[in-house]
This record gives sequence, structure tokens and C-alpha cells, in this order.
Amino acid sequence: MGLSSKTKVFAAIAAAYILRTMHIQDGILRTNVNHHDDPELHVSAPYSTGKRSGGGEQPVNHNKCTSLDVDGNMDAIIASAKPIFITMPAKAAGTSLARFSEKCTKQNFPCNLFVNSPDEAEKFLSNTLHLPSIITSHVYAGDQPLVDIVQHSTRKTLIVQIHRDETERLQSGIKQVLTALVCNRVRYKVGSTQHFHIDRNQTHCILDEGPAIDMIKERVQEIGIGSPEILTCKTYKAIEENEPHMIFLHYKQVNKLQRLLAKHHCPELLDEPPMERNVAKGKPMSVYLRLRNGGNVVKLDDWLHAKGDLLEWSLKLRKNATCQAKTRHMEDELFTCPDQAIKVTSEGVRRW
Repeated sequence: MGLSSKTKVFAAIAAAYILRTMHIQDGILRTNVNHHDDPELHVSAPYSTGKRSGGGEQPVNHNKCTSLDVDGNMDAIIASAKPIFITMPAKAAGTSLARFSEKCTKQNFPCNLFVNSPDEAEKFLSNTLHLPSIITSHVYAGDQPLVDIVQHSTRKTLIVQIHRDETERLQSGIKQVLTALVCNRVRYKVGSTQHFHIDRNQTHCILDEGPAIDMIKERVQEIGIGSPEILTCKTYKAIEENEPHMIFLHYKQVNKLQRLLAKHHCPELLDEPPMERNVAKGKPMSVYLRLRNGGNVVKLDDWLHAKGDLLEWSLKLRKNATCQAKTRHMEDELFTCPDQAIKVTSEGVRRW
């Protein structure tokens, strides 16, 4: 028996309604899958994604760009922090910050030493009743000093890790060591310099290329431990597991950091210029290398320009590095923030 025309109409309407409902529910389901936590989706991608206003996708920064302006969010963080640890590799404005910290806290500690040694850290505790609220130190004993600070930080502790691109930092360290130490024959720091066959006057210094390469390979003094040895898988794991109050800051922003520290810890320094101390700055000495093959003499800057990008590979200077992908993702975020400062979160580290 055939259906009436009216029945067919109602049937068609009902079918259309059911299909429309299923389409809407499917869209809601897809939206939920795309925007809620799905373990399988997040395991395969280091970043979740968001839409640009002009279309396409961009990484979502799970860490937070931090403003270094007065009355910005870094200002508020510093106002409530105690103590403040400021750490960095060599050639990342550490000497300037250490001198500022001594002047600000009116205490003279071996700022570049004691966080690297558990014994010295224990002696520091009994040095005086009123300990400094700002502790600034180069990190040269691998990743453990920063791991210790992260693991033993309190709710009030603030950690500021000063960062510089490693290749750039390395080349700055090479200039520092060859200019200030080798050419000036600072034997207590670099040992005998006879094998460099130094020819020098008041303004120029010529060294053999071979011993210079050996010194770079041995990571002498400021050439030494950089970010690959400090920011390791062990360090990132400690940050992820302990969720410290921690800021990564580009080394060129330390003047702004000094101003905020002075506001809360030594306001009498606010009217003074930022503390800047570059031990290689202002020296007129020009360094040249006598090439091992051919004996031609080239300026050190030209030598680094020609060979600097291959030094780390050729001399295996990153052989102890781990989790470099996390450092590179961190740098991608750090370098794009307006003030080149980010507040680190466990979630952010996990996604790096």
C-alpha cells in the first residue's frame, strides 16, 4: 500500500532534520577533538596550534612573554621574590650583573664561585646574619648548579637564567681568551704561551693558528661551559617537575633587569647608569692568526667569520649536549618576545 503525499512530505522533513542534527553533532565532536586535551594528538606535536587572523596556523606559546617595563609583570614578580638567583654561562653579561649585585646588596661575596660548589654554598650560609637578597653567578660546573637551584627553590624564590645564542657566545669567548689572556700572557689562567709564538707590540698581536685551535677545543676559561652543558635534559626535567618561578632573559636586556632590581632592592641606584663591565671592551689590541697551512696572517675577526659556524662540529664542542631541541624551541619563543624575556612553565617545557 503506497504512502500518501502528506506522509511522504513528513517523512522527508524528518529525514532532513535527522541528517542536520547528525551534522551538527559531528561538528561539535570535531571541535572538541581539536580544542580539548587529546593525548594522542598532543604526543605527536610539540605545540598546540591556533589560527592567525589572516589564516593559517601558528604555535601557541604556553610560556608567557614577560614585560621588563616599570610596573610590568616582571616588576611585580621581583617585588614579591626572595631570594633572587641570577645565573648565566660565560660571556652573557654575568660580570656586569655580579658587580651590580654586590653594589646593590652592599655585600661582597665570591659571586662567580659559590653556587658551583656545595661546600662553598654551605659556607655562604654562615658567612653573615643578613644574606644578600640577590645572588648572581656564572655557572661553570655543568648543569648541576642550576638543577640544585631549581630543585630547592621555595615559593618565593625567583630564578633568572640569562641566555645567549651559543655560537655567538663561543666566538665572544674566543676573542676574550686570545686577546686578554694569551696576548697578555696571563699564565695563571692559560698556562705557558710559548707555543703560540707570539709577536706583539702595543696594538697588534700575532698568534699561531694551531695552538689557538687547541685552546678552543680544550674550552679554556671563557670559551668553556656554555648553554649546551647547562640547559640539558636533566635541567629541563628539573624545571618540569618542580615548576619554579623562573625567567629566561636575553643577555642584552640586563640593563632593564638592573633597573627593576634597583627599584625594589637598592632604589638609591636608580639615578645611576646601569652597571656595564665588558673586560674586552675598549682594548686597542688587534689579534691576528698565523695560518698553519701557508703561513698567511689573518685578523681574528676574519678567521671567525670564515670558520666560526664550523668550529662546534669540527671540534665536537657539543658532544655532551642533550635536549638541544628544547633549547631551540625556547630560543624561538624568547627571541620573538618584545622584551626577550619569558616566564617558564612546566607545560611550556613539556611542549618544547
